[in-house]
Amino acid sequence: MHRFFATTLKHDYFVLTDDDVKQIKQVLRLRNNDQIICIYNAEHYLTTIEVLPPQKYLFKLTNKLHQNHESPIKIRLIAGLIRSAKWDYLLQKATELGVTEIIPFQFKRCVVQLKGENNGKKIARWTKICKEASEQAYRNQIPFIRNVESDIKVLQKYQGEVNLVCYEKAEQNSQLKDFLHQNFTTITIVIGPEGGFTTEEIMYLTTYGYNMISLGQRILRAETAPLAVLAMIMYEKEL
Repeated sequence: MHRFFATTLKHDYFVLTDDDVKQIKQVLRLRNNDQIICIYNAEHYLTTIEVLPPQKYLFKLTNKLHQNHESPIKIRLIAGLIRSAKWDYLLQKATELGVTEIIPFQFKRCVVQLKGENNGKKIARWTKICKEASEQAYRNQIPFIRNVESDIKVLQKYQGEVNLVCYEKAEQNSQLKDFLHQNFTTITIVIGPEGGFTTEEIMYLTTYGYNMISLGQRILRAETAPLAVLAMIMYEKEL
């Protein structure tokens, strides 16, 4: 059954975005009395479509569905900005794998350089990617994408109970599985850009309490590493 995130609920009727209503009408071609699932305030609701002339679509709450498809772990991902297509892929797959919050970061070796005046539009587009991925993955909520950060000192405020930075020069005995065996409910993962971290950035991160970890014998691309970490967290904490 098709799922959509509702923006508001008024008198037992959900309000959807114009794009979602257009998809329901013109792409899915749903009609009167067809049903969808609306997600609102992290809850799922069976919803019945009511079509009033001329082609006005209403979405009436039918009953609440007791479904929770969220990870028990709140996962914050701090990711170095990478090229557009790879970044979009990262957002989509990270959402499917259960990320809670994404902080795009402008590390010194980032190939991508964003202009401040365009960040609002970019974040709106990125949020839309995460919204669609959340609907496809049956999630209860959309990952929150924060504004692009560039001051490494700011990363102190994003720490969780476990704080890790994936670094190709980390000792091989500093493995992710050792941290995942701990009991925790929040974790922050830092992933570098295509050019990797500078020595200074690693120094700051370790000073702030981020633990360097290795992801194994092979070097993973900037868009692959966060997905590997998220899949490992899902395996350890959900499966």
